[in-house]
Amino acid sequence: MDTPPAPPAGWHRVDASALTASLALPDGWKIKDDDAMHVNWVSPDGRYVIGVKRDSTHGSTAQAASIGQLAWYRKAAESKMVDLTARSSTLEQGGRSAVRLDLDFRWEGVSSPARRIELFVAGEQGQVYQLLAEDQHLDGTSALTGLFETARTHLRTDRH
Repeated sequence: MDTPPAPPAGWHRVDASALTASLALPDGWKIKDDDAMHVNWVSPDGRYVIGVKRDSTHGSTAQAASIGQLAWYRKAAESKMVDLTARSSTLEQGGRSAVRLDLDFRWEGVSSPARRIELFVAGEQGQVYQLLAEDQHLDGTSALTGLFETARTHLRTDRH
């Protein structure tokens, strides 16, 4: 089994046991949402979110899941995302084909821009893991890319 590197200073490993996944998070972050399908953590200042999800709603491949998730985001009445632009790219995660989505948008009723980076990677049981990192108040000081890349480096899926 692939053993992740030690998290960098100021980060720690977290097991999302119900989702059979683990990742690294910055110290001091708190759980925002937690259910059988996903868990999200929020930074102490409320600006950033890192989350992990596992489901088969949009199919069992990274490509299908990313396309289905993006289609849902484009339904602003449901997703509450407006002025959405998206870029998709393929990459590798843990030896598997993965899809990265970079999303720029505003939350409905909020004037400041937000950005989300998501990674989709297929699991062993026909479900797709989705890692996300979001900056809810995007500006020139955003640490989003570093947060996402560190969480992604430490993401381990199918942890039984």
